[in-house]
Amino acid sequence: MSNHMMQILSETDIVTIILLQTFIAFIVVVSIGMFRFSRNPRYKLWSVGCIIFTTSTIFLLLSIDQTLSWTESIGLSGMMLGSYILFDGIHEKIRKNKELLLYLAIVILGLILWFIRISLQLPYQVVFSLPGLFNTFVCWTCARQIRKTEINHSGEFLVLFIGFIILGYSTSLFLIYIILDIEAILILSISSGLIVTGVGMLSYFIRKTSEELTVQYQISQLLSGILNHDIRNYIGSLSSSIEYARGSESDRDSWLELASEIIGSVEEFVSDMRQVMATTTRFRVERDTFVLLEMLNEISTRVEREYNLEKESISVEVPIDLTLLTSRIVKELFWNISDNAFKHGTKTLNFTIENRTQDSVTLVISDCAGGMSSEVREFLNNPNAFSSPIAPGMGLGLILIRGLSLLCSIKVRVEDYVREGSCEGTKYYLTFDNQVQGKKTAT
Repeated sequence: MSNHMMQILSETDIVTIILLQTFIAFIVVVSIGMFRFSRNPRYKLWSVGCIIFTTSTIFLLLSIDQTLSWTESIGLSGMMLGSYILFDGIHEKIRKNKELLLYLAIVILGLILWFIRISLQLPYQVVFSLPGLFNTFVCWTCARQIRKTEINHSGEFLVLFIGFIILGYSTSLFLIYIILDIEAILILSISSGLIVTGVGMLSYFIRKTSEELTVQYQISQLLSGILNHDIRNYIGSLSSSIEYARGSESDRDSWLELASEIIGSVEEFVSDMRQVMATTTRFRVERDTFVLLEMLNEISTRVEREYNLEKESISVEVPIDLTLLTSRIVKELFWNISDNAFKHGTKTLNFTIENRTQDSVTLVISDCAGGMSSEVREFLNNPNAFSSPIAPGMGLGLILIRGLSLLCSIKVRVEDYVREGSCEGTKYYLTFDNQVQGKKTAT
């Protein structure tokens, strides 16, 4: 460190020195904590943005006395670049190839602002008010987005939310600093905002990581149950087809053809499970877009074959091109609901759509199996059903319905409906988020 720098630090008050040490420790913790161990692009971008913004703030503190004008260029460019990376982080936007030139353009813009200040002898506060207002916009946008997407407003969420608010408010004080001498308040506000935001990010990251590990364990148990449950059904159908083929010479070809179709379905099922398990072990269950009508028709064919039903037994009334954003394992949810209904004696099963909006759609599956007990309804309607011991006698199919809905992030509501004074059957209301609406309707 040069003698000039040492002289400035010796003239700096003890509070500023402590803040500098805090910032350096904060950079180390964030870089090791979030960037090193996270696989989510949001946390990686947050960590990079925080490191750049915090480093630029160190140079900002050194340049407040205006004796080191070259540090202003680093402070200007770093504040804007760090803020923009935070903005990309909240939207999980990873820029590649030519898009990276945007970051270079932001750095150049900061240097241009510094050059304008030097050339026109503009006040320090005027130049820094521009990146300050930009950071205010970014931080408050992040706070609003977090509040919008986070359902559980936990302590970690509140710390992060408050940190973004404070950090955004602190950089807006550059405007007031043009008129009033609030240097101490400005430094304290920015420092507090950075520290609270950093603590919030780390705690939020740790909580989310713990939740994901817990979910992955539950998913592994759930997938194991699906494999055991559905493979037994496939094997049972295959065995029955082979027995019928042995006992009936006239229909032997048709029964053998059915057995061949079952084997093909087993191969497809195992392939789907393999892909779901692979994505689960990497990070989370991946979602993709699926045409709902095609998926329901596939399930209907499978159920009709399993229970030897007539075509009229299952009615599907959904838009032709209604596309849902969900996991491919949602097919097993539809299968288990249908399987549970026909096991309990329903004669018909209906799939309809209601409550369609731009952001969500509700699929209604209704049977006429005479309803279900209050204990079963309470279990299926409780999103926290697995947080406590499952009641004895709860069938594997019901457990899979509850677990698969959680796995696919589908909101489930189960109600019995009454007709002519008696309980007719059950309706499952499955609400999907982030769907793409269709235009035509088919029956």
